[in-house]
Amino acid sequence: MRDSSPRDGAARLRQVRQRAGFKSARSAAIRFGWVASTYASHENGQTPVPQDAAAVYAKAFKTSVAWLLTGENPGNDIVQVDGAVLKHGSVDLFRIKDSPWVQLPFGIIPGTIVLQVRDGGMAPRYEVGDIVLVDENNPDVGAFSISEVVDEEVLVTTEPGDVFLKRLRRAKRQGLYDLEGTNSPTLKNVVVVRAHLVIATIKAQQVSDLYPGKARAEKRARK
Repeated sequence: MRDSSPRDGAARLRQVRQRAGFKSARSAAIRFGWVASTYASHENGQTPVPQDAAAVYAKAFKTSVAWLLTGENPGNDIVQVDGAVLKHGSVDLFRIKDSPWVQLPFGIIPGTIVLQVRDGGMAPRYEVGDIVLVDENNPDVGAFSISEVVDEEVLVTTEPGDVFLKRLRRAKRQGLYDLEGTNSPTLKNVVVVRAHLVIATIKAQQVSDLYPGKARAEKRARK
C-alpha cells in the first residue's frame, strides 16, 4: 500500500539525497538535470512524489521505488561499508561518517558487518574490491563455546584491540589461539576477545561503488 503521507515520502527522499552526498535539493536537481522547483516541492512535502518521478529519483540515488513511495522494502542491498581489509588481513573499522556506500547483488539482514578488501596481498582468496560479510550477532568469546568458530574464517579482535580477518586455530597453549592468514605469517598464541564468523564473500565485479568517500561526494554536490 502506498504511504498516505507526502511528508513521510519527502523525508525518505531527503534522506537518500543526503546519503548521496548532495548538500541541498538544488545541487541534486542541477546535477541530474531536474527542474529544481519541482524536485524541491517533492522533497519538502508540498507535492506528493508521483510514481514516475520516484523511479527517476530511485535510479539517481541508488534506492528502490517501493521504499521511496511506501517505506517498505528498504533496499538493504545498498549498504555502508563498516571497514577496510588491509595488508596481512588487518582491519580498519571506519567512523560511520567516513564510510563509503556500495550496492550488493542481494540484500543483507541487519547485524551484518560489511568489509571491503583494499589490499591485493591476499589474492586469490581475496581481491581488491571484494566485499566480506560478517555475522555481527556472535557474542564475545567468553560468552560462548569457542569451538563454534575454531577452524573458521572470522573477524577477530585480540586483547590489545587489534582487528584482523583471519582463520582461527587452536594454539598449543591452553586458552590461546593462532590466527592463520592468507599469504601472511600466522600470529601465534593470541588472546582473543571476540570473533565474528565470515558468512559470505562477494566478488568485486558484483559490487557497485556508490559513494566512495566524502571528498568525491562533495565534488559531486558542487557540480
